[in-house]
Amino acid sequence: MDFNVSLLVETVIKLIIFMPIMGLVGWWLFWAWFSDKEITAEEFGVGAVLWAVAFCIGARSIMLGGWSSFTVLGFVYLGLLTVAVSQYLHWRRVELQHLQSEVTRYQRAIEKDSTAIAAYSLLGQTYLKLRRFDEAEAALQRALEMDPESKDDRRFLEKARRREGGPPKWWHTD
Repeated sequence: MDFNVSLLVETVIKLIIFMPIMGLVGWWLFWAWFSDKEITAEEFGVGAVLWAVAFCIGARSIMLGGWSSFTVLGFVYLGLLTVAVSQYLHWRRVELQHLQSEVTRYQRAIEKDSTAIAAYSLLGQTYLKLRRFDEAEAALQRALEMDPESKDDRRFLEKARRREGGPPKWWHTD
């Protein structure tokens, strides 16, 4: 029986790369769904399928050989990239929900006191972050009518008029 040292080294390297990363991704996926509830059922389903495919490909590579350690590392990298994108999208949703609740809060403050300059200013800045430029411009213009000396409101109003600010344009906020 021949003992192939290079195959043994390759298998050990694959195990060192593959097992901890797959364990972490699997742990994150199941923890995010079952404990923290920070991902939806659809996101969990997609993540579980991707994890299972990556696990099967990696296990096949380790058990049967044929793919290099770099190939396994590439699949692990894609898995980690998927987790990173998922987390980014999750926190963007959380941020947008927060900004929308802030809009409601500032609108209520204005309903209670129509002379609340800070509420108009903060409402305009929040609309700017949401890329709702016309509404931002209106709120900031109202704040400037009440406090014409405000440099911050003037600067934010110019950003609203130039249509600058907020998340990337591809991010849908409605």
